[in-house]
Amino acid sequence: MEKLRKRHYNACIKRGVITPDTTIYDFLKKIVEEYHEVIESVTYPPSLSDETKQECIDLVMVIFNMLNHYNIDIRSEIIKNIETQENRCIIK
Repeated sequence: MEKLRKRHYNACIKRGVITPDTTIYDFLKKIVEEYHEVIESVTYPPSLSDETKQECIDLVMVIFNMLNHYNIDIRSEIIKNIETQENRCIIK
């Protein structure tokens, strides 16, 4: 998965979509754009069409690219998130 994520990030750099000047606000605007594309791709009755699946992946990849751009250890952050979710399941 890590290799695939890096391939996507590097392809975005080669396309000029991500540059050293790309800001967190640029990423956030792209996240909002992709979110709207997910919403627009849902048909009635609601289903996960091939288009919706691809738009969801676009959204996820923008988020991964943003985290990668700011040198966030994605694997470590995912593990922390999983542990937080697991801890919420514990009944006290």
